[in-house]
Amino acid sequence: VKYLGDMISVDGQHKLNIKERENKGVGAVCQVMSMLKELSLGYYYFNIGLLLRDTNVINSILYNSEIWNGLTLEQVKLLENVVLMYFRKLFEAHSKTAIEAFYIESGKMPIKMIIKVRRLMYWWHLNNVKQTSLIQQCYKALKSSPVRKDWVHTLENDKREFNINLDDDDIKTISKYKFKKLVKSSAMNKTVQYLSNLKKTRMYGSESATGLPNNF
Repeated sequence: VKYLGDMISVDGQHKLNIKERENKGVGAVCQVMSMLKELSLGYYYFNIGLLLRDTNVINSILYNSEIWNGLTLEQVKLLENVVLMYFRKLFEAHSKTAIEAFYIESGKMPIKMIIKVRRLMYWWHLNNVKQTSLIQQCYKALKSSPVRKDWVHTLENDKREFNINLDDDDIKTISKYKFKKLVKSSAMNKTVQYLSNLKKTRMYGSESATGLPNNF
């Protein structure tokens, strides 16, 4: 069943949803690259290309991602591969180009970090809407009956990973701008660690060829 742009499965898994987002992402990549080839952008080619990466490719893949939970490493890799395909086309890079090189050169965050940032920002939103709103009631219900790997459990993991020691009451006293700045700063620090791990993985090998940690 499709609801508000997401494929909803009876087993609660994201397999169908991720597959559809992957296909949409590939379509967005082809559309953007076709657009870039038709335009004469000169020195602004890469700047515009990176901007379109955020507005067209990332948003086509990750809309509603702030409410996702229980993603597997394989599913994250599928979405990440779409972005890497775009980078390789944009920079006309070899298929063996190191993954970390794309993120260092572009200054962008990987998919896994973007999802976590969006989830944390949605947490701020949940705590700054009316207490009688439907999403606030759903959030309270999730908190009152926690289940392993549910949205609240995933949120708590994100907070620990980003060293955000705030609760619902604390978050209500912080402006959106200040909290977003805090989250993005933590995300960029984690991205640096992630890229360092990718390099070590490529040089020395590990149990994950993508460099993705097993606790995503």
